[in-house]
Amino acid sequence: MNSTAIIPLEAGNYYHIYNRGNNSGQIFFTDRNYGYFLDKYRQYAGPYVQTIAYCLLPNHFHLLVKIRPLITPGCLADLISEQFRKMFICFSMAINKQEGRTGSLFQKNFRRKKITDMKYLKNAVYYINHNPERHGFRQDGLVYPWSSYRSYLDGDRLIDHNEVTGLFGDQRQYVDFHSRQMSWMNENIWAIEEKE
Repeated sequence: MNSTAIIPLEAGNYYHIYNRGNNSGQIFFTDRNYGYFLDKYRQYAGPYVQTIAYCLLPNHFHLLVKIRPLITPGCLADLISEQFRKMFICFSMAINKQEGRTGSLFQKNFRRKKITDMKYLKNAVYYINHNPERHGFRQDGLVYPWSSYRSYLDGDRLIDHNEVTGLFGDQRQYVDFHSRQMSWMNENIWAIEEKE
């Protein structure tokens, strides 16, 4: 399979969606930028996806989503990709204006990986929520304010609580899963991003 091929976003499937700043540059400059990104995500993608996990870091972001089924037939992949495109354009325009910059804020074509294995899916949740420590932004990624770990525990409606609870069993099991030193590190959980 061509590694540059764009994977379609299909109803009922899980995807790891991520991107970084153009030339690995910064995309979030203030706390308001993170909040604005999540607002635009809710507006444009929210009706089409169930959010399982997310993490926003200064120069990149991760989203773990399940595509909702649509009542009306049509090309769902094109529709959802267009919604993400609109979200990125809207966000980029605001940041460019704020920072007095021009040009692309994000690398072209946001990346997406379809996830079909439940173990991999749970590991991806762990990876995304621990991403701030992976990249040296926090000693403990679980206290990072712009990730889904705290959002889930605090009852934030952005996270699909039923879907997350279905994966982990209950909130206690979710916390236990995230607090473990991963004994399966030899499976190279941190290579998720690099492999894609």
